[in-house]
Amino acid sequence: MSQVLLPEEVAEAAQVARATVMRWLCRGKLRGSKTRGGLWKIRIEDLDVFLADSGRPSIPVPSIERQLPTANPLKDLQMTTEPLASVSLHKEVNRQGPLPWSNH
Repeated sequence: MSQVLLPEEVAEAAQVARATVMRWLCRGKLRGSKTRGGLWKIRIEDLDVFLADSGRPSIPVPSIERQLPTANPLKDLQMTTEPLASVSLHKEVNRQGPLPWSNH
């Protein structure tokens, strides 16, 4: 499986704006694929072809060290029994009496 880059990573390596990379993708100049979630992924091989075809110098590929999710991301959460702020706000509003436009 080949290494893939995100548009942000391509932009950083090519020293261009992310919008420029997105324009290249949308116009079909740079090959990429969209995930089901709508994220663009660019294979390094496709980036190399684009750079060669456009006369741009080859760029060093960034080493990618993305943070992988932990096995249980919820284990660090702490449970609380305190009421939510919206509940407290609701109680305060009720203490002020009925609203002027209500029929109560």
